[in-house]
Amino acid sequence: MESRKPGHYVVIGASWGGISALRRLAAALPPDFGATILVAQHIGAQPSQLAEMLDRAGPLDAVWATQGARMLPGTIYVAPPDRHLLVEGNHLRLSAGPKENHARPAIDPLLRSAAIAHRARCIGVILTGSLDDGTAGLDAVKRCGGTAVVQDPADAEQAEMPRSAIESVYVDHIVPLDDIAPLLSALVSRTVPESSMDVPSVDIPQTVLQEAEMLKGDRIMNRLAALASLRRLPVRTAAGRYSRCGRRRRCAIDVIRDMRTRCEAWPPPRAKTRRPPCGRPCGRWAKGK
Repeated sequence: MESRKPGHYVVIGASWGGISALRRLAAALPPDFGATILVAQHIGAQPSQLAEMLDRAGPLDAVWATQGARMLPGTIYVAPPDRHLLVEGNHLRLSAGPKENHARPAIDPLLRSAAIAHRARCIGVILTGSLDDGTAGLDAVKRCGGTAVVQDPADAEQAEMPRSAIESVYVDHIVPLDDIAPLLSALVSRTVPESSMDVPSVDIPQTVLQEAEMLKGDRIMNRLAALASLRRLPVRTAAGRYSRCGRRRRCAIDVIRDMRTRCEAWPPPRAKTRRPPCGRPCGRWAKGK
């Protein structure tokens, strides 16, 4: 396999309703499918049988992604629980970096890293899901010369994620789920110039590179300033609400230390305690008691 010319890389993101959609898609792919497939499904940190289900669903081998594994064509690699799946060259990398869009594994980091590594050979696919994870990653795919495919929102169990991608990204194909497998087969059969793998890194938008660098171990707060203007907001509690304690002082709890979304970074840099500054216990404070 070392001498084989690099092919296409199909990167699929899904959330709510994604497990059944992924099983249907895996069942419809042909046994001679010539591209590598990478999957990020919002499964959180709990144990999952997704890779085994996809392996049984269709003719292609499906496995959990492992650190440093070399990607092979005709194989489905699934992001494991509580780890971002990233692409570096033709190898996989797992990251315990901050959650994005309240998820780990998240879709944006995988799409972004695949777009940087494989550019015109990258095909990004957004399936059913709520909220907007995958929109920024699919935009990175397009900005790096790749192809964007989105499930028709009218056909999705949850339409928010496909609709967000369509509204924010110049999408190449919007198709029902049952038409995605034939479309992918046609796309991966196209010939992509070998020179597309050798484009200098300066041709990749700097904002995409800066986003990707955030999951490589550097402090996020040191890099966010290059992408956006930062300002403090009321803290997000463990119950998912914005709140202040009874003494009207901004408080922070470290159970959300590794959270990162596209518009906020928690907690503020100096927060190191599970108790708010007013001294009230976090459990009572978070519940507003």
